[in-house]
Order: sequence, then C-alpha cells, then structure tokens
Amino acid sequence: MENYRKRLDDLRERINYQLESYFKYKLDECNDSKIAHVIEKLRDFTMNGGKRVRPILMIMGYSMFAEPDDRIIKASISIEMAQSFLLIHDDIMDQSDMRRGKPSFHRAVEKTLNGDSVERIAENIAISAGDLIDTFSHEALLRSGFGLENLLDADFEFSKIIEDTGKGQILDIYSSIEDVYSEDRLIKLHFLKTARYTIQGPLLMGAYLSGNKKYIQDIKDYGKYAGIAFQLYDDLLGLFGSEEKTGQIYQK
Repeated sequence: MENYRKRLDDLRERINYQLESYFKYKLDECNDSKIAHVIEKLRDFTMNGGKRVRPILMIMGYSMFAEPDDRIIKASISIEMAQSFLLIHDDIMDQSDMRRGKPSFHRAVEKTLNGDSVERIAENIAISAGDLIDTFSHEALLRSGFGLENLLDADFEFSKIIEDTGKGQILDIYSSIEDVYSEDRLIKLHFLKTARYTIQGPLLMGAYLSGNKKYIQDIKDYGKYAGIAFQLYDDLLGLFGSEEKTGQIYQK
C-alpha cells in the first residue's frame, strides 16, 4: 500500500510539473496583458488542489499496454484542463461562490474588476476562459509526441467525452424542473456526466494512445459501471455523509 501511495504521489508531482510547464508556454507566447491575466487565473484555478484522478487514470489506461514515459504524462494534462473548463462553466450555472476552498473562477475574476455590472462581466470572462482552456486541453494532447493514428483515436474519444458530459449537464438542468425522475434516467445522467469523463473516458484515452485496441470494450464496460458506482456513492455521502469525517460540505 505504501508503494502504491508513493507511486500516486509521484504521478501527481509529474502531472503538476507538466501543467505548470504548459501554462508557462502559453504565457510566454501571449502578447496581451488582459489575456495573460486570464491565463494566469486559469493556471491558479487548475493548480489549486485536485487529486489528479483523471490524468492518473489516463496514465493507467496507457500503462496496461505500454511502459509509461514522458509522452503520456504530457498527454494526461489534457483531461485535467478539460476538468477546469467544465468546473468553471458548472460553477457559473450553479452560482457557486467557492471551489476547493477558494473563490470559484468567476468570483475570483470579479474581485479584480471595478465599475458597473462586474458580476455579469466576470461571468462572461469566465465563460470565455473556460472555452479557452478547452482548446488548451486538445493542444496539450496533440503536442504530446504520440503517433498520428493514436492521437486521432485519443482525441476523437476526448471530443466524445466532452460531448457526452454536455449532454449529461443538459439532462441535469432539466431534472430541476421535472416532477418525476426515474432510476433509469438517473443512471443515464450519472453515466454521461460522471462516468464518461471521470473513469471510462480517461482509461480509454490512455489505451488508445498505447495503440492497443484489443480490450476497448472491456474498458468501456468497467469504466461505465465503476463510474456510475462512484457517483452513486457520492450521492449517498451527500445525503448521509458527515462533514466532520469527510472534510466536505454537502447540500442535503
């Protein structure tokens, strides 16, 4: 167990290094102070905590079939930046003030603005920043050094992950105004909004980058049910969890 924890800590350190390096690269090529300011905010938001579960699973998906090297670490930051994109937009939709113990992205931007309508302007900047880091995520994947065929397979899967997550978000929004919500509907929502981009998708991206497609269906099946179980467990914590034990704040 100790070796396992050490390996995870090592992977997080390497992922964080690549994230920092990528943001430095984007800042170095930027020639506008306003855009640079937003990129710095994106960097700070992305680097603020986070367990790096998705990039680690992407690396593990690759490691099932190939010896991991720097290329997969570089590629793995793509899914972490996509996480930032989704969280930024999600916090605006939910009107959340905090994220990981600090102001959510749009609230952090709002604190830097003066004048009228700063709340609306901050949200507009945050929406655009989310779109920006989404493009960063694809660039990071494509610049990772893998062969063209493997990159195309992985990036196509990446695009489908974002598509499915968007569909899940739409279903989630509609659920707030629906009188009846079935178990099947809930499972579908959890698959689209959680399982796809938290477990199944990252594992598949890693497998595609390895070039081994023999067990793709097995990974899809495992990722689907593990992801749904993960979200159902989180739902149970939301209903019955103790803030003192979990360290998280739940809305009952």
